[in-house]
Amino acid sequence: MTDKNSEYPTPAQNNKHKPMALPEGATKPMEIQQLNLNTVILQLDDDFGRTSASVISHINALLLEHFGQRIINTVPAYRSLLIEFSLQHHAMAASTAELEQQVRAALSHFQADTAERRIVEIPVYYHPSVGDDLEQIMESKNISLAQLIELHTRIQYQVQAVGFIPGFAYLGNLEPALQVSRLARPRATVAKGSIAIAEQQTAVYPRATPGGWNIIGRTPIDVFHITAEGEIAHAFELGDTVQFRSISEADFFALGGRLGQSGQNDRYSQRDESLKP
Repeated sequence: MTDKNSEYPTPAQNNKHKPMALPEGATKPMEIQQLNLNTVILQLDDDFGRTSASVISHINALLLEHFGQRIINTVPAYRSLLIEFSLQHHAMAASTAELEQQVRAALSHFQADTAERRIVEIPVYYHPSVGDDLEQIMESKNISLAQLIELHTRIQYQVQAVGFIPGFAYLGNLEPALQVSRLARPRATVAKGSIAIAEQQTAVYPRATPGGWNIIGRTPIDVFHITAEGEIAHAFELGDTVQFRSISEADFFALGGRLGQSGQNDRYSQRDESLKP
């Protein structure tokens, strides 16, 4: 996914059935708890492990299709799904019973090993001009830029949750050798497209916003935007697989990348040769 003008799937396009069996030993697959008059939360059992996000994504798509306008909002996360029913259309007792029936039906034919998983490739320019914390991390970890890039790009990540701001995906799990704490004092502004790490996770900032994660690079592509038709288009869906790919300065600019949007590290010129992988 290197074309800056690529159209990402809208939620309607993403909510397709994905033939995905319960993991062995999953004797208590879920719990449904009522939060208020028209809202419930579904919690998966720990037995699902790394497949949890894919299971939640699968259930979410099926429930939205089945209940239609009776559901006005869902919030999928790594091991949970919050479901808000319409007050106009719902009777909570009946809806909860129907919900449990539909979820169990979805779980009965979830096949994790045969799931058709979307792989999202994100091109990244790793350099201090766009990575405010790159040098500090390299020093604290006693690694070179090439080693940092290798650690960040050699594994595939899973979208474990989407939240914080629209389009912000929590990706895990980061290599232990690259894990760092969040910043003690969050920045007032983190540039759009910034690639960040904190503890066990990594992420892409979909727009300029305050943030407390460590910035190690930037992608030139838009991972979240509104289409001409008013649809929300975004790169990441719960359960997706994400692969980062290192690109050169020339490719970064060719794909529309920009420097200095965060107001930091402007001392680096586009021709700085001092830090190369």
